[in-house]
Amino acid sequence: MVSTILHVLGSPLSSFDFDLSCYYGKMAYKAGYDKINGYIYKVAYIHEGGEWSFPNNVDDGNSLRYTLTQATGIIEHIAPDLILSHLFCEQTAAYLSMFELMGIQVIGATAKNFSLVTDKGACRGLMELFNLPIPKGILLDETANIEKVAKSLDFPCVVKPSTTENSLGISLVYHSSELEAAVDLAFSHSSQVVIEDFIPGREIRVGVIENVDGDLIPLPPVEYKIEQNSIRSFEDKLEFGAKSVQQSRTTVTSFVCSKEEKELVENLHQAVIRNHTALGCRDFSLIDCRISSVDGSINILECNVFCTFSPKSVINKMWEKLGRTNAELMDIMVQRIEKRKQAPQRI
Repeated sequence: MVSTILHVLGSPLSSFDFDLSCYYGKMAYKAGYDKINGYIYKVAYIHEGGEWSFPNNVDDGNSLRYTLTQATGIIEHIAPDLILSHLFCEQTAAYLSMFELMGIQVIGATAKNFSLVTDKGACRGLMELFNLPIPKGILLDETANIEKVAKSLDFPCVVKPSTTENSLGISLVYHSSELEAAVDLAFSHSSQVVIEDFIPGREIRVGVIENVDGDLIPLPPVEYKIEQNSIRSFEDKLEFGAKSVQQSRTTVTSFVCSKEEKELVENLHQAVIRNHTALGCRDFSLIDCRISSVDGSINILECNVFCTFSPKSVINKMWEKLGRTNAELMDIMVQRIEKRKQAPQRI
């Protein structure tokens, strides 16, 4: 069955969010899965301020602009079988809700799940309820007494905004005298701030996908090569210049060897499956973990439900490590949509 896939790129909020979404989305669009699997691709951009455009191809920047109301009519005319969202800004959940109300299936997280996972404070709360392994931490609002908070903390600690991605506004704080500045920085990005114990050790990302029948397939873990007493910063993840945004070229990764570290890999796989199920994730998810250099314990730092399925996406690289192809992975996601359409709807 031929599937019409609408790629949605951009952001109404800022040039940074817009450019980063386009960076990932264009790679996915140009990967050629449409030619291999027989899809029909359509494109929609959400521009700063909220206007939409529907160019003939992903590189056409001169298309007519439309209001949100007009855009919904155009999307209904396109009648896509599914949407591959390349959105990740703070308005993403709102757009996912819109697609759901229009009756259009989206690959990946529901609006509810996306909203939960991208709020680190709320996500921590649910992880605690399900007894998932997370660092000890607290959640602050702007009424917090920092001097009082400092007395309750162990240093070093990690201070981060509750609602940003790519390590924006994050700080590693070694002493109580540094805490106020770190908290102020985090509050400049979010109305709530998470403070967690710093876990010295290795940083590893592990993912899981759901196959066509919904079975969970854990993927080979990837280790980010950083000093055990440091954290991954914004600069470690992205390079944002005057004209473009791209992944950092300084990031070094390697796959964790399942033969040499069989027990660790098995434990990581159990953790990502538990997390995926507990948080109500759909189609795929990732977790970032610190492996303690003190006792070897796994500590989940956060969950991620954003993936464009481009050849550079970490889930795709993990999938390729299994000897599978990116086009096959994309087709699994499309078939998952078809399964959902056929499933009886819950009332």
